[in-house]
Amino acid sequence: MVTLALSSSRRVPRRRLISRSMIIRRRILLAALHANQRVIESGLSKDNRKTIERQMDNPLWNYSLAAYSNPGVAQHCLEAQDECGVDVNLLLYAAWLASQAQVLDERRSRSAMACTDTLRQQVIRPLRTLRRQWKAWPELADLREQLKQLELAAERELQDGLWDWHRQQPAPASGGSLSGNLEWVLRLAGESPAAASQRAQVLAAALSGPVMDAGWHPGRSG
Repeated sequence: MVTLALSSSRRVPRRRLISRSMIIRRRILLAALHANQRVIESGLSKDNRKTIERQMDNPLWNYSLAAYSNPGVAQHCLEAQDECGVDVNLLLYAAWLASQAQVLDERRSRSAMACTDTLRQQVIRPLRTLRRQWKAWPELADLREQLKQLELAAERELQDGLWDWHRQQPAPASGGSLSGNLEWVLRLAGESPAAASQRAQVLAAALSGPVMDAGWHPGRSG
């Protein structure tokens, strides 16, 4: 009985245990956030690192900011991203080329995909996965917002790299159609020709709406 009494007197209140557990979990996840930030810093070009605040003249980015806000565009882009693994930025690149009456063919699609692959695979997708996982923990809302900002910075870096690559390539052929350009990106992401054609038409219909001015949320859902 004495032993039981002593154990009871030293028992830690349940609230304190829960609080301590949350603190430990928060520290672990904060360490994970810092680790992902280091991944971003190592993935970005050391010689050409740019910050999200700079106002670089990038017609592709400016187009993306506006086009992504058209009704239905975000929904259909994110569906394509989640269902067939396509990069939303490449879809927007295809759409931008069409807005310039330029063709996105198979060769150019493959090259664009290759030049953006490192940031997409090593930075953007891991950040997106972590951000979605953290949605289940309301107490991590502030950290999740930091993840969103890191993801946005990486998306901007990818588009700037894509724009730099585009300027160094031979001019695309003229006469490109919106659905045709989108279809190549979808097919190279793994969609069958029939599925890519159908999805491209849906996306083209949304992207053909009037361009609006609004915030940019690339590849982000939830």
